[in-house]
Amino acid sequence: MAYGHLMGFMYDVGNGVGEFSYEEEKGVPETLANIVHAYVQAYYWLDIFLLRKQIKHYLAAYASEGAVDYYDPPFNQELCFVEYHFQCELFEFLNQVLKLIDKEINKKRNGFMDALIGVIFGFFIRK
Repeated sequence: MAYGHLMGFMYDVGNGVGEFSYEEEKGVPETLANIVHAYVQAYYWLDIFLLRKQIKHYLAAYASEGAVDYYDPPFNQELCFVEYHFQCELFEFLNQVLKLIDKEINKKRNGFMDALIGVIFGFFIRK
């Protein structure tokens, strides 16, 4: 599947905003920043980089004049919930996701470096 990570992420977004829930089960929808943060925390580095690459490839392949058609591959299902819940088109939504992923990667990278430096200094400072 050429866009497996992207499809999985969009399913996570749909679950986060309650799109696939029954009316009586719907709670407070999550924000996009919270959904991206949860995705980055739950998945491995490779999955995150592949998602980012797939979004960029999808936009390069199917975007024209600042818009993306909802029915282009790989989305056989309708993704109008993006427009309804986030008040933007799919093109803008995917660009927002890219920006949030880049921020989360920097946070995760900085956290890893802090932990690594702490371990190295801890090794030398031990009494």
